[in-house]
Amino acid sequence: MASKRKPEAERRKRERQHLRLRPQIDALYDELHQQYPQTFFRDFEKIHPLKIGIDHDLRERVTAPKRVLHYCMKRYTRQPAYLRALIAQKPRLDLAGQAVGTVSDEVRESAQERLSQRWERRRPKAYRSRQVGEECVTPQASPTPPEEARAASGAAKASAVAAPAPAKRARKTTPKKPAQKQRSEG
Repeated sequence: MASKRKPEAERRKRERQHLRLRPQIDALYDELHQQYPQTFFRDFEKIHPLKIGIDHDLRERVTAPKRVLHYCMKRYTRQPAYLRALIAQKPRLDLAGQAVGTVSDEVRESAQERLSQRWERRRPKAYRSRQVGEECVTPQASPTPPEEARAASGAAKASAVAAPAPAKRARKTTPKKPAQKQRSEG
């Protein structure tokens, strides 16, 4: 029988569950990177898509609960670097690090859509597409792509380190008036 809870209540329940399991998820995430360094990469440039059904292989080898493994895999496969690996159609890897399959065009298009939606959510509202009648109008000025933005911010940080910090202005101090003594009537 389907749950009669409202979608918002279901979402809050999942969020609470995820927060409760967070330490276990983090521990399993680190464990997977240590046990299977040829499959799970921390370097974004080396990330490859995982074999379809790799979660079944992991369930046999990892003692973590099924829900924790689910959240851990979700964390790994939803990161932008993984989506870029799907778009680039890199070969899928099994737990031994061997290429076992390829990425289909359908999966590639889905990854492209998810990545663009993620980018759209992160863009300032002023740059997002707007509905005007039937047509969609986008402002003329477009933000820089994420790679260029990161490079620009890195260059800005480097120049900020090299340039001396501006001197602080001295604050004006005004002399305080002496406190007046109250007269007591007597």
